[in-house]
Amino acid sequence: KIAILPFTNETNEASLGYLGEGLAEDVISNLLTLRSYTVLSPNSSFKMTEDGLSGQAIAEKLQADLLLTGHYEMVNEQLRLTVELVNGNSNEVVGFSTFQTSMNNLQSLMNNITQELYASLDVEPVNVDPRASSSNLEAYRYHALGRSMLRDNMHQSLDSIIAVFRKSIELDPYYADAYLGIVQAYLFQALRGESTYNNLVPLIQPLLLEVQLIDDKNPALLGFQGILDMLEFNYSKGEIKLKRALEITPNYDVFYQWLGIELFIKGDFESSIDAFDQAIRLDPLNTFYVYFKGLSLVYMDRLDEAEDLYEGIVKMDPNNGQAKYFMGMLRLEQGRPEEAVEWLESRNLRGTSHNSNKNPLLGYAYGVAGRKLDAQNVLQYLLDKSNDDYVPPGQIAMVYAGLGDEEGVIKMAEKASLIGDPWLSNWGQYSCIFEEYQNNPRYQNAIRHVVYK
Repeated sequence: KIAILPFTNETNEASLGYLGEGLAEDVISNLLTLRSYTVLSPNSSFKMTEDGLSGQAIAEKLQADLLLTGHYEMVNEQLRLTVELVNGNSNEVVGFSTFQTSMNNLQSLMNNITQELYASLDVEPVNVDPRASSSNLEAYRYHALGRSMLRDNMHQSLDSIIAVFRKSIELDPYYADAYLGIVQAYLFQALRGESTYNNLVPLIQPLLLEVQLIDDKNPALLGFQGILDMLEFNYSKGEIKLKRALEITPNYDVFYQWLGIELFIKGDFESSIDAFDQAIRLDPLNTFYVYFKGLSLVYMDRLDEAEDLYEGIVKMDPNNGQAKYFMGMLRLEQGRPEEAVEWLESRNLRGTSHNSNKNPLLGYAYGVAGRKLDAQNVLQYLLDKSNDDYVPPGQIAMVYAGLGDEEGVIKMAEKASLIGDPWLSNWGQYSCIFEEYQNNPRYQNAIRHVVYK
């Protein structure tokens, strides 16, 4: 395993600080096609430096065999970057190089670093298409900022992330990776249930067409095209593309994540777990992948294993609201609604706008625990909110299910199907919440539009 850490700014200009993460992430991007080594995601390796750990401590925490570290400075108006390849176990420097270039030639710098690293690792070098980056320094700066915001997406407005990438494109309309940055921002909306697949497709499709026109050999393009197929509910086509994309970019954790989701929707939970394990291998600190793996374990009736996963996260971070959410879900699957209510009521979603006590899963738990008035209050809150904001109808159906309102469940399932609400394709198929409605012909008809095909 290789962990690339942000490079240290040793210039006298704080305004150049963005280069530290930007250049390091460029190196990681250039290594996505590397087959003989695992290249850790910046989501994990960069977080370690934020926590103030030493290089050896980072290597131990991430189980990294090698670390790439470095620093940069300005010399005679040239950027000089010095990098070291360090043995993660012994802390011994096993490679050392210095590169120098003008500020408008950063892509050449990245290519030189990548080729040098390939030589140090004794693997066959690859040619990186320079059109993926930008020679416009301001465009590069906005792109680096956008990527940093994506890594902190739980605390960032998605609109602001998209605006930053848009600014990068405004400065350089041929910056392919900036278009892909916007695609990733929209995909976060899909994962959070903040938009329907039907709404996201017309937003993502033209962005990928732009990338294809600008840089049709971009190694990440095929994977995102496969995800777009998923958003159009063409799961089998998307699965083929994602698997091919991972043959090209075996170090891209995001593609393993979406492949895992696809296999989950298909009902192939064992393969789904394998995909999430691969994503966790590349980004071990990303608990989101663990949550999805736990869901697959739940629907394989391996409840004790899922509980161990979620409890492990809560022990490390007692205030982790997402882990508590999934613990509540697990208690419902175990037939323990009162305990589910306790977990769900104890959530504390720091830095988000979520109202934890009005959560649809909690509304369902209230209903099956006999707290009908509390469930009705959650339902009314969600219905009122849906007048002004998007609320997934699949989530509202949960509360109707807790109240035993079959007609409410069916109507919301039909609405979810029409607008492409992804909650219906996973929770609607496998969760205990909708189990008693599975034989209803109207429910079956709604489900068939969003299941694997």
